Amino acid sequence: MFLNIKFSELTKVKLTFVDRPSLTKVYKYLKINMNMDAEDIEYIRKHIKHFRFLRDDCIDEIPDRIVHSTDGDYKCRGAWFGAFEPAVYQLRHRGLVSEDFAEEAVRLVTEYSANRERNNDLTTREDIDKVNGFLTRIIDNLEEKIKKEL
Repeated sequence: MFLNIKFSELTKVKLTFVDRPSLTKVYKYLKINMNMDAEDIEYIRKHIKHFRFLRDDCIDEIPDRIVHSTDGDYKCRGAWFGAFEPAVYQLRHRGLVSEDFAEEAVRLVTEYSANRERNNDLTTREDIDKVNGFLTRIIDNLEEKIKKEL
């Protein structure tokens, strides 16, 4: 049996030393379902839009030359790889995605950095495909969370 509690209701209680991720872990242990509020849903939608931009609107092509920010939104630029990890951590900090997503984001960025060192500072198709797959999984996960709440 689950007890449904909205996070916004819990914030009315004076808990100065506990953040949302800690509460989420406690509630899961106690089998209390922590529902999202309207602010959480809007926050998730903002991040889904960001992740979709990175996956769908940025350019998959890897040119035969080094590209810079003035050349367009290419996925082969290092900035593209650095654009998703902070967003994943923001979601994790609010208890809206699992620690697994945060750990995978770190692993992908770490692997990308190591691969660039081995490939003369160049991005590979495999690097891009891994992040595109990750973006698809996190988008699907977040959309499912919203569906459950509506």
